[in-house]
Amino acid sequence: MAAGQTATLSRRETAKAERRQRIVDAAGALVREQGYDAVSMVQIAERAEVSPATLYNLFQTKSAIFQRVFDLDLEDYQRKLADMPVRNALERLYAAIDLAAELCRNDPDFYRAMTRAGDSRNDGLGLAIGRPRRAFWRAEVETAIKEGYLRGETDADLLSRTLGRFMRSVFLEWSAHLIPAKQLQKEAAYGFTLALLPYSTRKSGPALKSRLADLEAALAAPCAKTKEKTSR
Repeated sequence: MAAGQTATLSRRETAKAERRQRIVDAAGALVREQGYDAVSMVQIAERAEVSPATLYNLFQTKSAIFQRVFDLDLEDYQRKLADMPVRNALERLYAAIDLAAELCRNDPDFYRAMTRAGDSRNDGLGLAIGRPRRAFWRAEVETAIKEGYLRGETDADLLSRTLGRFMRSVFLEWSAHLIPAKQLQKEAAYGFTLALLPYSTRKSGPALKSRLADLEAALAAPCAKTKEKTSR
């Protein structure tokens, strides 16, 4: 291929990538404003300043656009988690909860929209959102096993699915305005601790038992819980 043809193809690919990013950015902005169900392909095309034909050519479906939106969010989440000052894999599991709660506080419209979009069962978006997140939790559990914070015979797949379900359940409560982000943080940490304790080792057992006692005391304080809910 001639150099001129290569340069032309490169420019085309660059322009195509730029249009795709504009579409993803537009969808992310719209979902914060309106929620997932209310956003249409026409609105995304208008906000991204592309034709509907270009939109469908690049993504085909609304769920494909939002899969990319939510995949990019997960990538950003993982980068932020990697930058957090944690000392070991066990601390990292709880740091992941803390970071998720912080993001919910800072960008509630986006994460409520994502949680509700994850309930979609008709277009496969729920599965597309959940799959990389399940892989994330499995990788975290496997690291904790390798570092000796969970027993070697731990079923990483089973335990990571359990942790993911704890996160999903508290996110649904938070999304429905039943609990504030701080309560999400405590309840997810409590569920994680209950799930991790049976697999603990001498390296992790004392820390998990201490964390469990602290969380039980915090969650059993009805006055504090009521104040959190009414202040939001």
